[in-house]
Amino acid sequence: MYQPLPEMPRIASLREAYSKGRVASFQDQYSIGEDQSIRDRFYYASDRLHTIPFMKGWLKYQKLPTTVLRRSYTEAYVLDQMQPIIEDGELIVGQPDLPLETEEEQKELDALIEAFRMSPHIDIDGRADHLSLDYDKLLRLGLQGMIDEIEERKGKLDLLHGEDIRTNTQKDEFYEGCLVELRALVRMAERYAQHARELAASAEAARAAELEEIARVLDRVPRYPARTFREALQSVNFYTFNLTGCVMAGRPDRYLYPYYQHDLGRGIITQAQAQELVDNFCLHFRNRLYTFSTCGIALGGIGDDGELVENDLTYMFLTSASHFKYPIPTLGLTVTPKTSDALIAYALKINADGFMNIVFFNDEAISQSLLRHGVDEKDIHNHIHAACVEISVCGKTNMWTTCPWVNALQLLLDVLHENLNCESTEKLLGLFRQAVKRQLEEIVLRFNRLFMERERNGCEPLRLSCLVDDCIREGRGLYNGGAKYRFLSPAYVGISNVIESIAVIDSLIFQQERMTLRELMEIVDQDFEGNESLRRYIIEKI
Repeated sequence: MYQPLPEMPRIASLREAYSKGRVASFQDQYSIGEDQSIRDRFYYASDRLHTIPFMKGWLKYQKLPTTVLRRSYTEAYVLDQMQPIIEDGELIVGQPDLPLETEEEQKELDALIEAFRMSPHIDIDGRADHLSLDYDKLLRLGLQGMIDEIEERKGKLDLLHGEDIRTNTQKDEFYEGCLVELRALVRMAERYAQHARELAASAEAARAAELEEIARVLDRVPRYPARTFREALQSVNFYTFNLTGCVMAGRPDRYLYPYYQHDLGRGIITQAQAQELVDNFCLHFRNRLYTFSTCGIALGGIGDDGELVENDLTYMFLTSASHFKYPIPTLGLTVTPKTSDALIAYALKINADGFMNIVFFNDEAISQSLLRHGVDEKDIHNHIHAACVEISVCGKTNMWTTCPWVNALQLLLDVLHENLNCESTEKLLGLFRQAVKRQLEEIVLRFNRLFMERERNGCEPLRLSCLVDDCIREGRGLYNGGAKYRFLSPAYVGISNVIESIAVIDSLIFQQERMTLRELMEIVDQDFEGNESLRRYIIEKI
């Protein structure tokens, strides 16, 4: 029986330190103010960790032959400018570099904005960053293994002969961008290791030993495959922290568990030490997300082998919710018929104690829905709630969410006004379904064009694509069809109002025959003025 581990003093101290740190926000230089054309240009592609270096890099590489390459070289430039940040007491490192602007930098930014207005403008709706990466691959290969794979594929391309010159040239462009960004991450890890050693030189003995260990870990990861639980956590955090949008941590009680088992069995780590590392890892989400965003970690459910996933790490990440004491990350507990009552009870107790981070997802319903929508059976249990509740497949999905916002009730009103002589509820429902279908077709066409335009204009850091199947194998980025699955998730608001309205129409017009649809709509258009008795009847009797 799992016994919850208490919060360690280190975590309480880090929580306090993080709460005073900078958070990426649309109210400071990371949003470029109210300049919509600039804000939209790179809005959700990277969430701009540091605006001035980004804009400098974009202008520095303006003579590159393609916008895609210009973007990747700019991403590498930004990563090279980011300063290592290691908080006192941290064991897992990688806070985003969010310095306050000086007065001189603000003047520089104003000048850069003027130069930047000439950049391509893409209108943005919704969010394009709700995805989870293939962390199994990162831990298995490391950056160097990924670089080697890309170099091998790039070297096999024939760029001068044959019928596939155009396709191969696009692949070559994609691979070069990936390599540029991955190598920049390697350099950043080296700077972090060096910084940790510099701090160790002047630290007290206990902290100096911790800093030296941080440096040793960063000498290894994320460049090379992880060997220990700590290396695995550090590798995942380091790859992710500079992507400040809603990049999910996937299912850590699956991809981290072999490392935890290995270390625990060999006495390399204790449960208490593992919990401390998990807590530090979860705390990092606070400062790398916009204040109105959330970010998901999925736990439990059914694994690739068809067996229940329920282990120490499942409990440890749930326990962490009561330790990090912050709304993010949200922890999604995937419940199956096999999930133990003990695990469900434990999650409910954490919520009941006031740490409302844990949400419950029905694996059976979700997996069957994914199967109906074309997801392979071997992938249907590897799902995650992308930020809020949008479902995607870990490491294989290009996700676009909360777009567009559709007023379902307005859609119904339009249908009613266009069909005032409708003779039955069934006919009305059919007309409403047709209207929804037509609207969805328009939405899909618009976003297919938008995906195409985003790919052409370098609207994604390609290191995202490096850990999404099958981008590397296909030689195509997320917005160029590289992801195995592509989900568009429009937000329909007012569905409950639609249901209630149809129920009222069915009762009032087609069952009771108190009035015609035309008469009802005339009253609705007048907001029930002079018909208060009818309004009260609808509210109280139907």
